[in-house]
Amino acid sequence: MNLKGRSPVDLVAADDIPLGHKIALKPVAKGERVVKYGVPVGRATEAIKPGQHVHVHNLRSLRWAGAKRQEGVAS
Repeated sequence: MNLKGRSPVDLVAADDIPLGHKIALKPVAKGERVVKYGVPVGRATEAIKPGQHVHVHNLRSLRWAGAKRQEGVAS
């Protein structure tokens, strides 16, 4: 896979990745920020291996956490 302005990445999808969902390009440790298009979108709730599907089952969205804070709900 070639990403604009970056070195090529050899990657095999470990899971079926639905259209529009994320795939891990590198290992992500539990609690580490997940970045999409250069913007942090959440934190990993478990370790994620390259090629794995990244979604609500292993990612806590920053958007959801922000919405809960605005509503006065503890995260």
